[in-house]
Amino acid sequence: MLRKSSAIIGVSAMVALIFATGADFAARPIPTVFNPTIVQAMDAIAGHTSLALNAPTLLPHRSSGYLTAMTAALPDAYQVTVWDTRQPLHVNNATIVSERMSGGNVARFGAIRLSHPMPPQGAPNYLTALEQHNPLWAGGPATVERGTVNLGDDIHAVRYQKAAQVQLEWMEGDWSIEVAGRSLAMAEKAAVPVVHLLNAYYLPPYPGIYAVRLQDGGRTAITSIDWMRGKVLSYVTNDHASATNPVVTGGMAVSWRRVTQPTLAPQHLIGAVLGWNNALYKLTASANAKAIGKKLGSVFYHGPISGDFTVFQQLGTNPANEVIFKSSGGHYFKAVVTQRNP
Repeated sequence: MLRKSSAIIGVSAMVALIFATGADFAARPIPTVFNPTIVQAMDAIAGHTSLALNAPTLLPHRSSGYLTAMTAALPDAYQVTVWDTRQPLHVNNATIVSERMSGGNVARFGAIRLSHPMPPQGAPNYLTALEQHNPLWAGGPATVERGTVNLGDDIHAVRYQKAAQVQLEWMEGDWSIEVAGRSLAMAEKAAVPVVHLLNAYYLPPYPGIYAVRLQDGGRTAITSIDWMRGKVLSYVTNDHASATNPVVTGGMAVSWRRVTQPTLAPQHLIGAVLGWNNALYKLTASANAKAIGKKLGSVFYHGPISGDFTVFQQLGTNPANEVIFKSSGGHYFKAVVTQRNP
């Protein structure tokens, strides 16, 4: 087995290496910087959900078009859908629907908090929540086991037959992987690159399922991947059918990272109230570093915008009424007193 790496490679480069050299390619670093489209999307979601924000640092992209995102958020859920559009558009632009290119979204990802945590491994209905959320998972009682298939890298998949559909299933740690299609030869061809990918890169370290459904007689595929940590179910999908789709979508899962506050633009902090020096200050607007005067102190705020803030005098104003807060992410905010304690 190759040593797995969490260390920068684009999805297209990853796919090229896997298909060109098979299991012999060396694992390349995964980028830690988010695509600007994802930063826009996460900034639109921030403040509208109580879930911690996570996203992939790798995104699929076709040779033409521009990546554009649409978002949705609830207190217990958020979702981002990424399209290729004919022109560059800001997140949630009203013309995305009419400007998107054919072939389905190139990425959809998000998370949802369920009412119950995942049962312990081996318990009845262990994978039920993941299977119910995954639109491509084909497993079920109406399958007949037909032996095993050697996929290389010490992986032997169990072959199942369900009506006219062939399913190959195997395990990777706590993960269940399934490739389903009409032909055993096509299913093997799609499964082998996934084996190579997972031989070199780690999926999120929680129980999950990775479902690949062959299309167009087995020439292309779509993929849906989801995993669960406690009550939070996270997922990535890619509905743009292609021969490399299973590996491209897997690249999103292995690049799943926490979106930290400094990554996001500061607009969602406006209106927040911080305490300092026996008073409450409301952040009213972004500020320029040129507006800061002498340093007055610092404060740690715990809550939706938890972090370290440095307090400065605002030039030309009385600090008893107005100050400037600097976040640990390097953003400056004007703030005015809203309440003073005795």
